[in-house]
Amino acid sequence: MLTILSNLNNFIICIILNILILFKSELHAITEVKFKNEQYIKANFAICNKIINFALRKIIYMKIFAFAGSNSTSSINKKLVTSVLKSFPDFEQNLIDLNDYEMPIFSVDREKFGFPKEAYQFLENINNCDIIICSLSENNRNFSVAFKNIFDWCSRINPKVFQDRKMFLMTTSPGGYGGGNSMNLAKNIFPAFGGNIVESFSLPKFYENFDESKGITNDALRLELNQKILEFKQSLK
Repeated sequence: MLTILSNLNNFIICIILNILILFKSELHAITEVKFKNEQYIKANFAICNKIINFALRKIIYMKIFAFAGSNSTSSINKKLVTSVLKSFPDFEQNLIDLNDYEMPIFSVDREKFGFPKEAYQFLENINNCDIIICSLSENNRNFSVAFKNIFDWCSRINPKVFQDRKMFLMTTSPGGYGGGNSMNLAKNIFPAFGGNIVESFSLPKFYENFDESKGITNDALRLELNQKILEFKQSLK
């Protein structure tokens, strides 16, 4: 099992765990002295164990913020993201739907009245994650309006939208270019907005090369994606 440490090394983890274990021992001592009720002691131990397990997950498991740059209910980009997330079983995952972040079209006039709460929520998702996995759709050789509007609002709140999080960037489309225009655009502008693109992958001819139960069916493309996932994971160590 792959274990990824989020900005902590083994030494720090050991210190934190020892503190938690000492806390558990102290809890045992206190409950034994003040309460001779065995069930009460067991209940407190159960609570303490939950705290330790929760702390372990927060310490050891990195958090993924994932999304598809599309508001289509049958988004092929969301299907690609969902498939790729299966390769990250040891990571805490937060896959969102852009439909939950629908906002008025950005304008400097609307901005005078404040920012939509959805923009803050989107930025908070990034703030709470360690890495970003996303796949961008392409409309008329550009980002979808749904994603561009979120991006515009968020950039006015924090120009470093992606907050220097490591990113696995993908695109796909029914055509042979695989959303390459969106990919090239993202590669050009995301770094200026705090996007740290570590790996990228474009899947052409989605309906010919993808199956929802199997993932990518084209051998060469599947091998390419798996290699990039492996290299992305190695960059997190």
